[in-house]
Amino acid sequence: MFPFHDPTSTPQSFPMPFLPMSGEPMPIPIPMPMPMLMPMPMGNWDAYKRPEQWDPDHPSRDSEPAPSRQCLKRFTDDLRRLCHQPQPLAEVFPDEDCAVRAELLLRGGDGTPYAGGFFHFSVRAPPDYPQRPPYVAFRTASHGDRVRFHPNFYERGCVCMSILNTWGECTWDSSYRLENIIHDMQFRLDDQPLKHEPAPMRECEQSNQHYNDQIAYETLRIAVCQQLEQRSLPPALHLSAARYFVDNFDAYLDRCHKLKKRLDGLPIRNVYNPGKETFEDTFEFAAVAKRLEKLLPKARADIEAADAAEN
Repeated sequence: MFPFHDPTSTPQSFPMPFLPMSGEPMPIPIPMPMPMLMPMPMGNWDAYKRPEQWDPDHPSRDSEPAPSRQCLKRFTDDLRRLCHQPQPLAEVFPDEDCAVRAELLLRGGDGTPYAGGFFHFSVRAPPDYPQRPPYVAFRTASHGDRVRFHPNFYERGCVCMSILNTWGECTWDSSYRLENIIHDMQFRLDDQPLKHEPAPMRECEQSNQHYNDQIAYETLRIAVCQQLEQRSLPPALHLSAARYFVDNFDAYLDRCHKLKKRLDGLPIRNVYNPGKETFEDTFEFAAVAKRLEKLLPKARADIEAADAAEN
């Protein structure tokens, strides 16, 4: 592992300066810098603190005007396009009870720390869509343990992206569609997620490796095991995830065992809060592997029950 500064350790000491003669200025010792991970910038904090700006389920939605005809037509057309032309590693599930709402399930791609993970987003069009971007929330982070899965996907569910007008400059354009947002989110689930942070953190090799290791672990632990165990996904999303899990079970187990050999028992480094680490949390891939094995018969049973209900 890379060297890491423990903020709870005894501070580095420096030699005492000589005492000057009366009237001479006191020389100021220059301490050597301590090696440690720098705290991450928190992004658009105002948007993060104000869920009325982004949460599809915020109570303020009840007082909004009814969706315009243009909103209904455009959002329905967006969903139809996605259903007829499925996106790789992405599935959209229109809400049967709300014409301006949908659930998204994105899967992490091979070669990334997100590989095999099921990432759930809720989407709702505002009344004047597409003049304004849709409300989007990241749900996987709030299912049980809260984890910062990506610099732009916050624990509370805020999705900070310029295309949604929740990060930096407002870049939304009325010509954009839901598929543009999906492409933007998928683009971020790559092999170096910290590169989406402002410099200098994205250039820190140590932080990148620590973060990738943590996300690879939490993807298997939360975005796969916990979601399927607790059935925290909406039914249609759960069934889709269960089918994929059963079909690719060997790949999940193989990935878990490879990560276990390199990381099991080592402390998890939290690059976003390095000064608050207790180093009590360690990688437990052996426990995750057991959970994956227990999930297999349960996932098969869910699939069989769903298939029987359709027949």
